[in-house]
Amino acid sequence: MIEILSAQFENVVSYKSGQYDYTNNNGLTVVSGHNKDSLISNQQNNGAGKSLLFSMLPNVVFESTPLAQTKERKAILQKGSRIAITIRNRGHEWKLIQEPSRYIIERDGVDLEVRGLAGQRKKISEVFPLSESEWYSYVYLQSQKPCEFQQATARARLSYITEVWRLDQYDLMRKYFEKKVDEVKRAQAEFDVHQTSLTEINKDLQKNGWNRKEQVKLNAANKVVKSLSGKVKKLQAEAQELRALLKNVEFYAELVAKRDKIKSCVKFDKAALKSEYALLDKWTRYEEDMESYAATSKKLKIKIEECGGDSVSPKAIKKLRDSLNENVEKEAKLSRVRDRHDEAVRELENLDDHTDPNLRSFLSQHKKAGTDPMRAIEEEMAQVKSILSLSSVLEDCDDGKCPTCQQNVNVKQIAKAVEQARKRRGKLHSLKHAYELSTARRKWKGIIEELAFNERDYYALRKQIKKDKASLDDMMERLEMATRVEGYKEQLSQLKKPKAPKEKATLTYDQIEEQAELIRKLASVEDRLSEFSEVPQDDGLRLKLRKVKRKLDKLESEYTSEFRVSTELNTRKAQFEILTQKGEEIGQKLDKLRPLIDKLNLYKMLVKAYSSKGLKLNAVNNILYQIEQNYNRYAPLIFAERFKFKVDATEAGVRVMVDRGNGNVSDVRQLSGAESDCFRLLHFLTCLIMAPDERRTNIAVLDEPDSHMDDATATLFAERYIPFMRKLVPHTFLISQKGKHKYSDCSYLTVQKHKGVSKIITA
Repeated sequence: MIEILSAQFENVVSYKSGQYDYTNNNGLTVVSGHNKDSLISNQQNNGAGKSLLFSMLPNVVFESTPLAQTKERKAILQKGSRIAITIRNRGHEWKLIQEPSRYIIERDGVDLEVRGLAGQRKKISEVFPLSESEWYSYVYLQSQKPCEFQQATARARLSYITEVWRLDQYDLMRKYFEKKVDEVKRAQAEFDVHQTSLTEINKDLQKNGWNRKEQVKLNAANKVVKSLSGKVKKLQAEAQELRALLKNVEFYAELVAKRDKIKSCVKFDKAALKSEYALLDKWTRYEEDMESYAATSKKLKIKIEECGGDSVSPKAIKKLRDSLNENVEKEAKLSRVRDRHDEAVRELENLDDHTDPNLRSFLSQHKKAGTDPMRAIEEEMAQVKSILSLSSVLEDCDDGKCPTCQQNVNVKQIAKAVEQARKRRGKLHSLKHAYELSTARRKWKGIIEELAFNERDYYALRKQIKKDKASLDDMMERLEMATRVEGYKEQLSQLKKPKAPKEKATLTYDQIEEQAELIRKLASVEDRLSEFSEVPQDDGLRLKLRKVKRKLDKLESEYTSEFRVSTELNTRKAQFEILTQKGEEIGQKLDKLRPLIDKLNLYKMLVKAYSSKGLKLNAVNNILYQIEQNYNRYAPLIFAERFKFKVDATEAGVRVMVDRGNGNVSDVRQLSGAESDCFRLLHFLTCLIMAPDERRTNIAVLDEPDSHMDDATATLFAERYIPFMRKLVPHTFLISQKGKHKYSDCSYLTVQKHKGVSKIITA
């Protein structure tokens, strides 16, 4: 049995950290939840993290939570997450630690240091050898995960049986023997090809016709060829020697003629050529210097002419610059005055045209009294505001009495005063605004008069500055031109005219090079002539060579004829030997292939035996028979009605039928929602009973199987199904939203969620 002992986890969705011992209970643990973050009820059970607690186990082993559509390790893992489960199997205690990007596998507290995800996954499959289908068949029942054996097609049900009960070895054997059949068929094709080749080789051997008589002819031809070969080689060497002597005589004569021809063309010796070259080199340098002198002189004169113009004194430039700087300072000051003047004009233009007919008399009155008009307006506005505040008294004293002191109040007098204050408040606002506008006008008019800005003088000054700048630029340019002219004249005075050489060469460079080349050729020819120790003589060499060539041609004709016969016979012999060797090799291959071809029928029979209609079908039917017996035997544990099940295999796949006892027989796919929940529980129990001991676990998780049950079925589930489960599994965990106190003799586990954090509370 595979024992799942405990789990430790950090930063897994709503779990910050925690651990849980799956063996610390009395055999049945009812798991409930309490979501304190709920906005609709204090007793909210959903969303606390019950299923998440048990989903960590398949996430470590299969890298997938129960309801995940694709296998993705990051489904409940993030940066900093960690899940560790402890398992006892095969005599060792294993710890599987899953992190977002790797696994750590420990055996008896020692890290095995398995590197690479592929290697880590392989090791986990060895430690925990259950497949995902087996896990969700008899270890973890998730009510929201469809039961494959119920909902799938007949063909998919057969695949399910094959995977859960490990019948794939039949498919492996069938595939193995199918490969063997293919191998034999390929061998048969190869055998046919070799047999055809052997037939062709035998035909070629008969056509070749090599025998002992042909070998005698070959030996005689080889003997003649060997005898003539020595004579031919001797005559060829003699002819080659004569050709070399004759070529030597001709070559010596050519060298002598060439020497005489070159001597007639040589007019100077090396010393004379060297002297001529030196004179020619001096004259060439003189011409180059004269050309450079003329070009530089002409260039300087042109630049002097281009500069031209009259000069200007630095004092005149300084005087003009000082005058310009003074005018620039004046222009800057006038510019600031202009900006202030324009601002005053704009502000004066922006003032509105509001006037008050009583303003003049109001100001005159306060001028005589020596008081501040604005202050008088503000004080009177304060008094008006105080009178207007009495308007609230009119509402409270509508009966002529004060509600606070019960004294008589003259309401009419107060109302009249309030009405007069409202009218006076508008008049005061008009006077204040008119006074402010009058003050502003006086202010800006005073500034304009004080500045006394003359725009005509300002633009005249700017025009003068522009004119002075142009004059200054012109004077600076004239001064620069005068400075350049002086420099050019100084350079012109320093130029020196080159002196011509006293003597002039009589030869050109090409003539000197031509004479030098003739001298080199003459020396080379004389060196070749000096290599001859004596003058070679003809002495009838051509006649001797003709006689030797006649003898050689006769022998070569005879040798060629015999060599042709020898070559033809050797080719036939070599072809015969090659064909004979190939025939022997093909015969050996045929002998090797015959035993394999003889097994073709045997392999075909084995393929048929291990096919879906053979031994595998028998194994499937045996398993389905046990499933059917267990369905019908344990159905009363969860079904209130007398349901009878029929499970068998056909060529199309697995068929699971249910008879409700009223003659209505249908596939289990047509069960209602509540009936499907009960069928899942029955199938889970059946798979658990049929699982071999080495593939069973010490825990079983039932995730909300009673969510759709009515009271009668829920009672049957609690009184029959759960007690029977406790006999089969050491530790059963029931996740439920319903009352947890209907199960006797059990442990309780509550997952509480508060402020987004889930924690485990055991009782």
